[in-house]
Amino acid sequence: MKNKSRILLKAFLSFFIILFLSQNLFASSPPVLEYSFNVSLEDPLAYDFGSSIPLGGWKWNNAMIRILTNEESLCKYDSSSGKNYNSMEGNFENYGLLHEKSFFGLDQGIFSLYVICAYDNENSFSPELELNFYVNPLVSARISFLETPPLKGGSYKVMLTTSRSLSEVPEIKYSFNGVDYIPLPFSGSGQNWFSYLIIPGNLGNAVGSFSFKGTDLEGRIGTKISSGNVFLIDTLKPSTIQSIRSEGRKGEAFLEWYLEEDVLGFNIYRSESPTLDKSDFYRFVEKKSFLDAFVEKGKTYYYKISAVDDAGNIGDLSRTIEVTVLREDINPNEGGLSLSLIPRVESLLIELENIYSEMKSIESSFKNSENEKKEIVERLGIFQEIDRTFSNMNSIKNEIELFKTQNLNENELENKLSSSRIKLANLRKNFPENIFIQEERVIDEVFSEETIERLYLEIIPYALDNFDSRMIRKSSAIITERGISVKTRAININIQQMGGVDKDVFLLIREIGGTLNKTDSFIFLEVLPRGVVESISELSIKNKNYQTIKELVISFSADTKEISYFIEKEVELDSLEEILFGIVYLPPETKTSGTGITGFLVLEDLDEISMGVSLVVLLILIAVFYLGFIKLRNRSLKLVEEIIQKSNEARSFSSKGKKEESEKTYLEISEKYKSLPYSSKKKVYGTLEDLHKFLKDS
Repeated sequence: MKNKSRILLKAFLSFFIILFLSQNLFASSPPVLEYSFNVSLEDPLAYDFGSSIPLGGWKWNNAMIRILTNEESLCKYDSSSGKNYNSMEGNFENYGLLHEKSFFGLDQGIFSLYVICAYDNENSFSPELELNFYVNPLVSARISFLETPPLKGGSYKVMLTTSRSLSEVPEIKYSFNGVDYIPLPFSGSGQNWFSYLIIPGNLGNAVGSFSFKGTDLEGRIGTKISSGNVFLIDTLKPSTIQSIRSEGRKGEAFLEWYLEEDVLGFNIYRSESPTLDKSDFYRFVEKKSFLDAFVEKGKTYYYKISAVDDAGNIGDLSRTIEVTVLREDINPNEGGLSLSLIPRVESLLIELENIYSEMKSIESSFKNSENEKKEIVERLGIFQEIDRTFSNMNSIKNEIELFKTQNLNENELENKLSSSRIKLANLRKNFPENIFIQEERVIDEVFSEETIERLYLEIIPYALDNFDSRMIRKSSAIITERGISVKTRAININIQQMGGVDKDVFLLIREIGGTLNKTDSFIFLEVLPRGVVESISELSIKNKNYQTIKELVISFSADTKEISYFIEKEVELDSLEEILFGIVYLPPETKTSGTGITGFLVLEDLDEISMGVSLVVLLILIAVFYLGFIKLRNRSLKLVEEIIQKSNEARSFSSKGKKEESEKTYLEISEKYKSLPYSSKKKVYGTLEDLHKFLKDS
């Protein structure tokens, strides 16, 4: 349909141009300039034609020169005087008594022509005849567009150039049907003018035309349009491309389509997303096929195509075409995945590799960041988290690679790919992309006797059976004697993740100075209020030598030089005052039970604490111990067996992901451990210490 309309349009335009030119020719044909020439006279006289030329000069820019000779002759002419006959540049058209020659495009001014005629069988030559007349044509116009017609719907700049300067604004009219002419206002001066023409988008196929009327500086009016008087209009867009074939090749994507219409070419649109539109323009091609070599192997691309006609009308977009570029190293095995399905696997592998590259770049930026930022990244265990992510991604990659060796149909493959894609998306979603320090506070800790007393009260009876005020003084004295100092850094951190969800983290670092040794009977205690955390499980503690005395009470050995932990939430730094921290003295044979295994066993003598114990009480205790020894030993053996059995149960629960059951069993073990005598505690302490580490690392 579009082709037929275009053929009719061209035929109509040809007819219109012929009609216009014929009317213009008959309406404005200039008269002939005729001369009589006696070729044999030595001083020839031209026919007096001056009275036939208008007073203002010859108003046309073309003319026919007619010479009448008294003898049969062959006449030649030249624009320069003094040339011989044979070297003259042009010939008159006729031989005989009548000689004619038409001249076109004459410039304004004096037109001179020099004529010599050969007669007597070209044996004799006339003297040179000089013809002069003043050319002063009426003003004419040339009209043009910046664009080459045919023109589609839209706004166009129209440029008008006149043959000579005008005394006033020219009168230009336009028509889309050759009948109804509408004035078009122009701006400009002299010989150069311009305007804007709006072509409606629903005009279809048509022929536009202009009319001109201009007045020169002498007041003479010209109406001739020497060029650009008619132009083609085409606002019909091409048909939508329906038939398209695509093929994913090794390192290439190939498209081929069919369209019956004769068009200028085709726009190709490409995207890595299936939701593409005309903003995704990629290439313009003239052929009905396209080979895209600027692609990545294994990647999926989406294409649409639209036709473009001579007027620039763009057809509607075709349906979306999906093409996956094959890798060069694909060698499908017999019994494995169909070759047509392999590109889907390759596409996901490429997606995985792109995500991996992005993550590696982030890891590199962390490693090359300034010291403080890098320190925080290390303390938060982000590098270990990144390593775990890379390990999981490698497992997913191996899983996807195996799909190519399996005989799967399309639905089965898609289900497996979807499962792998979800795993990959979860890894990407939680991957740390950047960190920002939101707030930081540095505190020099002060250990008052009141603080130390509060710490003692927290651990009775979990790690201490009896309390004596002398313990407070001893703790205070050791702080001074050993030069114990603690600087606390509290930092609120915002972690940006690749999935777009931010995570807040509170990091606490205590730097400890002084000369305490591991064998000293002192411990550092940290008591966390429930306003900061609800459970000790919320803490990620970097130290390896910590123990849980009871819920929210943690101890660290005397030789600890740094305490570091973080919580995955923001903490008000003003609430740091509620965290109780300090150092306390624990006398030998201190009770060592609690919800965790503290490890405070009998390592030193009891001299300082036991000096006030009377001999009578000591003898009674020895007697009681002796009488109940057998019974206590049997009971202890039974408890040891139960603790070992429960320990195995806790490990089993933890391995199966039953965290609550494993923690409950651990608490039962802790209670049983409290009632064991020292000798029995030594038998199971190693077992419980291993269990504690196992549960912590799980």
